[in-house]
Amino acid sequence: TIALMAPGTPGTVAGGDVSAFEVSGVTGQGVPALLEHLALLVEVDAERFRANPKRPAEGVVIEAQNSPKRGIVATVIVRNGTLKKGDPVVAGDAWGTVRAMFDDRGHALDALPPGAPAEVIGLDRAPDAGSKFYAIPDRSTAEEIVLIRRQRQRERELAAQTKPNTIESLFSTIEQEKVQGLNVVLKADVKGSLEPIKTILTRLGNAEVRVKVLHSGVGAVNESDVVLASAS
Repeated sequence: TIALMAPGTPGTVAGGDVSAFEVSGVTGQGVPALLEHLALLVEVDAERFRANPKRPAEGVVIEAQNSPKRGIVATVIVRNGTLKKGDPVVAGDAWGTVRAMFDDRGHALDALPPGAPAEVIGLDRAPDAGSKFYAIPDRSTAEEIVLIRRQRQRERELAAQTKPNTIESLFSTIEQEKVQGLNVVLKADVKGSLEPIKTILTRLGNAEVRVKVLHSGVGAVNESDVVLASAS
C-alpha cells in the first residue's frame, strides 16, 4: 500500500507496510521519488506485480459518471488480463458490454492491457468508485450475477428498515419525529463526488433540524428529480 498526500499535509505518518509520498500533479513534486519507489518494488518482488495479458480482464473502477451525450462512462484501470471491445463486464452492481474505450487523450481503443486506464462506455448504470470489475464469458451470465447482487442489496435495505423495535429505537424514533427535516434531492457529476457530499450533508443539523437525502444519483437534474423535490 502506498499513501499519496498533498505537499504540506499535516499529521501524516508512514509506518509498517505503508510508504507515504507528498506529490503534486501541478508542480510534479514527489513524482520522481514515487516512480523510483515503484520500480524498486517491482525489482524486489516481480512475481507479485506480474500480470497475464492473455486471461480475461479484471480491475478497478476509478470513477463513473452519467454523461448526457455518451451515457454511463466508467474510468477503469486493468490489474490483470486484457479488456477487449465487446467483452461483457460486471462492475459492482452494474453490467453491460464494452461498446467503446478511450485513452486519456480521447483515442479509441480495441484492447486495454494490464496497468492501463481508459474510459469505458456500455454499462447500464454508474458503478461506485472503487468497485472491482470483471470480464465475463457471456452477457447472460453477467446479467445474472448483477441481478443477484441487486436482489441481495434490496434484501439488506429491507431488513434494515424492518428491524425489530427495541426500547432504545422507539425513543430514538420519537425524538426524530420532534426534529424537523430538510429534504434534499442530490445530484452530482461523478460517483466519487456524490458519496462524500452525501455523507457531509447527512452529518449536518442540530437538535431542531436535520438533513434527509431523499434521492441521490449522478448526471444532470431531470424532470423526475424536480417532481420528487416538489412533492416532498
